[in-house]
Amino acid sequence: AAAGTIAPPLAGAGVRLMGPAIRQFATQEQAELVLPALLTGQQLWTVLLTEPGSDDPQATTTSAEFDWKYLTINGTKTCTDDAATHALVLVRSTDLPGRKGLTTVLVDLADDGISMEPGLVHFAGARMTQEHVLGHRDAGWSVVKTIMPYMERSLAGRIRRGLVNVEPGE
Repeated sequence: AAAGTIAPPLAGAGVRLMGPAIRQFATQEQAELVLPALLTGQQLWTVLLTEPGSDDPQATTTSAEFDWKYLTINGTKTCTDDAATHALVLVRSTDLPGRKGLTTVLVDLADDGISMEPGLVHFAGARMTQEHVLGHRDAGWSVVKTIMPYMERSLAGRIRRGLVNVEPGE
């Protein structure tokens, strides 16, 4: 590598998952805020799509309540990267079932109302401005559809789909 170049961090979902989502759905302000820190490893990003007891993102019950300027998140998400400092969080923004009424939100995991324990992130009145919404409110499934193919390209995703056979160790 050329002197002075910076390689993106290899751990976590950051560049692999967040890059396509930011490229396609972020506002200019969001991209300018997230991309430099993502690419230099100053922020370690993860994607919080599922909840305890369900591997289905459409079954999300973690809620976001919107008022004129802010949104407030309540609920618990499963987390596969306990070292993450930031997350793209899938929340239910209406009472509509399934893919309808889902919103994706860019979250700093150090914010008030957010606590982490191994494998879980808890949101208890986590309040932020609506500028944290990635894409459009109630259109989060579009963001999820963009991320999913990149998740399945991971080794774990390929094993889960039966594309790679891993023999048990001795």
